[in-house]
Amino acid sequence: SYSDLAMKFDNVKSTYYAGGADEVKIYNDARLELSRANSAIENVQSALDAGKPSNEVDSRIDFAKQKLQAANDAYNNL
Repeated sequence: SYSDLAMKFDNVKSTYYAGGADEVKIYNDARLELSRANSAIENVQSALDAGKPSNEVDSRIDFAKQKLQAANDAYNNL
């Protein structure tokens, strides 16, 4: 889930920030994927709140799953 992954990112942040500019960039690039996943999840909630049709909500859910997987992959590549 998103919150578990966010916690993993937070747990390794200090290690990367202690490693110098190159390490910070690597971490921030991976963390950007997590931010994209969060935006996609919020987009799902917006569709639900607005009463959008189920096919649109499903499409947004699929997109959010893809972004969450990309964030997970980015974390695993750290």
